[in-house]
Parts: sequence; C-alpha cells; structure tokens
Amino acid sequence: MQQGILVKVLLFESDLPLLQSSCASTNSIDLYSYGSRLVMAYTYLRIDKDDNIAASAQKYKELRLQALKLTPTSFASTYEIESAFTDDEWISRLRRDGIETFICEHNQSGHVEWVAQVTLRGPLPAEDFILPPASGQPMPRLDDAEEERWQMLSLFVLPSHRGKGIAKDLCREALQYLISYRPHPAHVRVRLMVKPENQATVRLYRQLGFVEAGRCTLAEALIANGDADLLPEGYEGDAKYSTLQRHSRQHERAMVLCWPEPGGRPVDEPPQRAGLQRRGPRRVAGADGVGGERHGAGADHRDEVAERHAAG
Repeated sequence: MQQGILVKVLLFESDLPLLQSSCASTNSIDLYSYGSRLVMAYTYLRIDKDDNIAASAQKYKELRLQALKLTPTSFASTYEIESAFTDDEWISRLRRDGIETFICEHNQSGHVEWVAQVTLRGPLPAEDFILPPASGQPMPRLDDAEEERWQMLSLFVLPSHRGKGIAKDLCREALQYLISYRPHPAHVRVRLMVKPENQATVRLYRQLGFVEAGRCTLAEALIANGDADLLPEGYEGDAKYSTLQRHSRQHERAMVLCWPEPGGRPVDEPPQRAGLQRRGPRRVAGADGVGGERHGAGADHRDEVAERHAAG
C-alpha cells in the first residue's frame, strides 16, 4: 500500500521586537590571504515591489532557476515550469499581494550577486492557517485583528556561499521585518514546513526560536505555501498527498514548525545592525578569494549542511 507523505510544522510567534532597525543590514566578512585583505559584504534586504522592479525580477529569476536546478527535490515547482515564464510573469510573481521576498546580496570588489532568498506569505486569515485536528497544530488563539499569521518558504543559499550563516541571518531579517514594519506591531506567528529527516535544517530553525507544532500532509503543505495549483487532479484519492501516517515516522517527509515557542523569545541573536562588521581572520582566502575554514569549522559545517537542505 502506498504510504502518505508527512510534513512537519514549525511555528514562531512573537509580540516583542527583535531589533530596532530598518529592513536592510550589512554583514561584512574580512578575508585574509598571506597578508592580503579581501572584503566580502553581504547585505540582507526585502525586494521593493515598485522601485526598479524589472531589474530585481531578472536577478530573482537567475537565483530562483539556479535553486530549482541545484536542489530540484526541495521545491514543489520545477525548473521546466519556471524557465518558461516570461519577464512579465517574473515581475508579477514579485508583485503578488501577500508575498514578501527577501534577498542576500553579495558584493565583492564591485561585483554584485544575489546569493540567497527566502519568502514570506501572508498575512493569512485564520481559516487559511488552520490545519485539521489530526495535524496536532494548535488553533490560533487570537483573531485576525490581534494576530498576523505568515508562512515562510523557499529558503535557498547558493552552494558557493554556504557555511557562512547566511541562511540564519536572512531568516532573521525576514522575521525582523514582520515585527517592525507597522507603527504598532501586532502579535506575529510564523509557520513553515520542513522535511524532518533534514535534522541540520530543523536545528537551524530551532536556533531561531521555531518549535515543532505538528504534522500535515503533502497537499496541506502545498496549499499553505500557495502552491495549490501544483496539486494533480484527483489528489484527494492519492495517499501520497492526502494520507496522514501519524505513527509511521519512517515515511515522514516534512514537519510543521512555528515561531517562536509560546511566550518565548528567539533562541539566537537577530542579524547584526547595518555598519557592524565581523572582524579577524575568520576565513583564509584561496586562489578564488573564497577559502577554507580557520575558526569555528564545526559550526560552519553545520550551517552548510542546513543550507543545503533548507530550500523547501
């Protein structure tokens, strides 16, 4: 008998600001190679839906298609589908109501490249956020006027920039935006679905304050991410999409996480404020300017593993 695919749910909720800053921060990493000094600047920003949107759409297209090529099993969509989009369709995707896209921009010697992305979908009404009782996800405690609910999805970091904490800092920037973009921040709850076998990824989210909140089916995960159009006709009768095997953990494919633990604060620190730098010989530059590890190799390796599996 075909087994169902499970999705793990993580949630984060907060009514406390993480950091009083604008939604754009710069994190500079100093690189050293035999006395030479190179500087790579990583800037975290939200894509403006009006200012220079055509150029932003082209950069986003390049990054998104690379993500679909390099980690095809991490996304519900495919390279074949999205490579056929027109320029206007890419612009429309960034301008969609209820979608906020965050980018990590890398600048080295004037060469600028987008190297990471994460998306927020919301605010979602309670009826769109609720999962069936079998999922185990708690019911929203507040009405729509008191609580904003968001879905986090599509986290991806280019392989050449993994192991530097970019995924974590980018998620922090997105979460910071949610609790600071209004004059009077509402209570915020953020949810994501992640494959439970990717323990490094789950650990990354838990360090940000996410906690496990239940399970859901693949169909419920696609709908929560705004990808209901990717469900095949008649999916309700397909165990792959609709069967919740709560007691068959070997068949799980994802979990539900919420941010943060009720009444708690994020476990880790927020992104560094604009202008602050990490100093010292954190990495040794090689011939291509991106060298091997010198300090904290274990932690950086764990970050790289998490970023490799966090695209979904």
